[in-house]
Amino acid sequence: MRSTIREYSFTSRVQDPSKAQHDQPKTPQFASLADIAALEKDQYFTFDDPYRALKKEKVYNEHLNNEVDFMIMNSIDAGHYEGALHTVREMLLAQRCCSKITILHLFDLILRPGDAYEHMSAPAVVAMVQNVSHILFMVLETFGSKAFTDIWNVFYDTNSSRRRLRKRAFSVAMVEETDEVYESSLSEFSDFQELFASCIRFNGGVDQSRRRKPTMRGPSMKAPAAHYRRRVVLGVLLAVLEDEFRQTGGDPAAIESCTLLKIVDDSRRFHQWLDIIFSTLSSDMDYIGQDTDTSATDTRMIHAELGSRFLNMLIAASYCGDSINSKELLFQSFRRLSSLAVDGCATFMHMIKFKTFVFTIFDMAISDANVSKVPTHRKALRKQKVSLDFMEKFVQFDLKTRPFRLDYIDDVYRHVQLTVWKFMIGTNLRCTLNDLNEEHTGIDIAVLSKQTIKEWKSDIDDMVCYVQSSNTDNSLDVLFEDKVRWAVSLAESI
Repeated sequence: MRSTIREYSFTSRVQDPSKAQHDQPKTPQFASLADIAALEKDQYFTFDDPYRALKKEKVYNEHLNNEVDFMIMNSIDAGHYEGALHTVREMLLAQRCCSKITILHLFDLILRPGDAYEHMSAPAVVAMVQNVSHILFMVLETFGSKAFTDIWNVFYDTNSSRRRLRKRAFSVAMVEETDEVYESSLSEFSDFQELFASCIRFNGGVDQSRRRKPTMRGPSMKAPAAHYRRRVVLGVLLAVLEDEFRQTGGDPAAIESCTLLKIVDDSRRFHQWLDIIFSTLSSDMDYIGQDTDTSATDTRMIHAELGSRFLNMLIAASYCGDSINSKELLFQSFRRLSSLAVDGCATFMHMIKFKTFVFTIFDMAISDANVSKVPTHRKALRKQKVSLDFMEKFVQFDLKTRPFRLDYIDDVYRHVQLTVWKFMIGTNLRCTLNDLNEEHTGIDIAVLSKQTIKEWKSDIDDMVCYVQSSNTDNSLDVLFEDKVRWAVSLAESI
């Protein structure tokens, strides 16, 4: 396929809009952004599935394993964890799926490990937890998410009567001659959202007022490496959610009945989920760096990875019919991105698989900026529909915008960086279309002219000078000025 390189530059003098439009070179017809989104959706449901090559069709038959359930549970209760895990591993190697009660006990070993863990060192606890999580992933790889179907019912419903029914359904008699009953460690969380929020220590907007009920194995936070153990459980359950979601293949009808849609079941809960997700991308939350088992940087990246995996599922669902409103997801995500510092925006850009989504969010953020320096006859571009043919808007509008707040140099840096990222992602999407769709020939590769870069640098210098003149605290200005120059150099190098 042949492509052309076209330089884009500012129009130096003010022109009549009608004449200016005739002076613009004819732009080749692009496929819509939705075409690239469809490619990203197919990629997510097929090639991005980590267990795709390992899938095996197995019939889940709990009766095959009832014989060993009692032995496994007795071994766990007696503190013979290695023997119990060895038995479970042998079952899996023999292609026999664990029963739901065995799987629940494996989660118990992570969340509420029992009295024996109180005498184990933190490294020993972590080693045991890693061993158990490996077995849970073996179940997922071998038998798929169907083996975990009943797990989601352990999380109590908000309806008190259904909650009582579910509690009775999952109270399994352990010893027939006594009244002792088993209650899963997962039931200490009112729902999956509360588990997620507790793992990342998010406190805003989630009802966590329900008092934790003590169980015979003790609260999950009493044993060593408590937050690490909770995150391990969350990682397993997220993998189960992703596996079930990918099994829909993007079919809207199948997505409607999957667990993800049951978890995000109403508008209020949907907004709470986005609050939780975007809090994981922030670099200045109070929970960052409070773990004793991981460093501050590692904790932040682990939380961001967990949040972005859930957001990727929501985006994929919004690309498949009306199960999740795509416009609402875009708008609510844009609102929350506005409160993130540049590091959080960078994490968002790198961890979200759907670059069409990221591109649209960045376009919304720049369009919502201060347009006081944009020429009057170009301000209408603010409402231009986002598309792959974005260069006219980028050069004539985006590069003339500035942040509403100019209190610190990092305000300038954030705005410049978002602008550069939009240009980089948009250019990459155009190249993607050029490489993958042979029907669209002659797609131009956009570059910025030297004059465009020069004028943009001049505008940036004006913003920097304004901040320096109005701010007496310049201790970090040199660092951020260097970052601003570096960001502009990225656009120059494309």
